[in-house]
Amino acid sequence: MSIGSVLRILWRLHTLQPVAISFNVTHRCNLKCLMCNIHKIPIDELSLDQLEPVLVDLKQSGFEVIEITGGEPFLRQDIFELFTLLEQIGFHYTINSNGILIDREIARRLSELPGILQIALSIDSLKPELYAQIRGVDRLAEVINGLDLLLTTRLRKPLKVNLTVNRFNFGEVLDILDFCTKRGVYLSVFPVNLGSDFRHRSIDASLVPTQEECENMAGLFQRLEKLKKQGAFLWEHSSFYRGAIDYILNNRVPPCDAGRLYFDLHADGKIAVCNDLPPFGDLTRERFQDCLARLDSQQEMIRQCYRHHPCYYTCTYAISTIARHKISYALESARMMGLSRLIATYLGQTPKPEITEQTRRQEEL
Repeated sequence: MSIGSVLRILWRLHTLQPVAISFNVTHRCNLKCLMCNIHKIPIDELSLDQLEPVLVDLKQSGFEVIEITGGEPFLRQDIFELFTLLEQIGFHYTINSNGILIDREIARRLSELPGILQIALSIDSLKPELYAQIRGVDRLAEVINGLDLLLTTRLRKPLKVNLTVNRFNFGEVLDILDFCTKRGVYLSVFPVNLGSDFRHRSIDASLVPTQEECENMAGLFQRLEKLKKQGAFLWEHSSFYRGAIDYILNNRVPPCDAGRLYFDLHADGKIAVCNDLPPFGDLTRERFQDCLARLDSQQEMIRQCYRHHPCYYTCTYAISTIARHKISYALESARMMGLSRLIATYLGQTPKPEITEQTRRQEEL
């Protein structure tokens, strides 16, 4: 990432202008997670030729970062061609995957892409039976193998684990943090988002916590906030964990920046203010700036969602906490990564990670 790109991102965060897009490249998935609706909703997927003008328009509109997510992105046969297209247009991008399909060749190709900001794999438990209960299928061994394969490539960009905290796994979070820390992998921890009649989040009766479980989960996030300030390998700003406590205890959460800092792009080219609300434009037929003329009509929907059915996804709130705590975010990141690694990471020159014993064993296989 060039210094110019960093400065543009910081300026847009500072002025609360659109900076990030979450792009659900497919709804197809090889898991059936209790808290997710996406795999249940069929959708047409734009080809690369159809996507190119959409992505060019978004870049010209000021967006700098795209989160590639799904569904499972690696189910798209053209996913690496999509990464190449993003880089040609000038985007930096993150990748969210469940990790099941990552083999040695995919890991190698990912390590050679300069536009990646970070890669995240989802692990909600290190216990196969609990992983299967939450994710619908027991594929934990394949996910951990994919994680270790990425480590053997000496990936030059941050690798992290996404962990959705719920009533079943909150007692395991610190063990997973230890698992990640030993591998030199960051951990992103966020509360499960439950709700009905939304595009993304689902509500499964088994996930609804008791009051005691809510209080225990809130206590966990209190501990995570302290650990983050001490330099633990936790990805989000410490204030994100504070907001998670409010979300879990049904208190008012921090402001929602959906439709301001962040938008959601669907696989069919439609655009929405977030991944839970319906689209308000179609970028295969119109420019993003033309869609913005209708943004006022979305504001009441955003306010109602915030007041009555708030979420606490990292796609909106992690970006919001960075925008509102830029200096302390940089300081916390420097404490976690080390200043030289922090600077190198955001200038695209991350030093090769140290070889851990786990990585050595994987390379010998």
